[in-house]
Amino acid sequence: YSASAAVTCLCVNLDGSMIGIGSANGDITLIVIEENIHIRANTRTTAFALAINDDYMFTGHEDGRVRVWALKGLRLKRVIQSGGVVTTVSVNRDLMAVGMASGLVELYNWQTGESVKSFPNEHRQMVTKIIIDGDGDLIVSASLDGQVITRHLQ
Repeated sequence: YSASAAVTCLCVNLDGSMIGIGSANGDITLIVIEENIHIRANTRTTAFALAINDDYMFTGHEDGRVRVWALKGLRLKRVIQSGGVVTTVSVNRDLMAVGMASGLVELYNWQTGESVKSFPNEHRQMVTKIIIDGDGDLIVSASLDGQVITRHLQ
């Protein structure tokens, strides 16, 4: 596969049957075994995640939006406006953790789009990776400031 522009983010589902690719020009590509599916966003795609059950994909963008896509029928289900440039996204069955260029971390219910919690002023630089566990009890984020922060929500 050769992307149409610089690749800015990448993810693979658990069984390796799907690969998600985001590009600097806004292209979103989902490779399902031998199929290539292309969607165009109007802004640079900076983060990509697939739901564990492979029913949804999540794309983060430099305009601060996270788009939730239903893979069946390939339709946009929801757009969630975050607090800044999205750099990383992680999801579980109900929750979505979002890391931003400003260092901000936010937690959303991706099914409703509602903000659940915000973690300001913990990272001093861009969040490079965020992970939420399957139960939503633990969020771990890493940043260019060298910090790895764990948050126990329960």
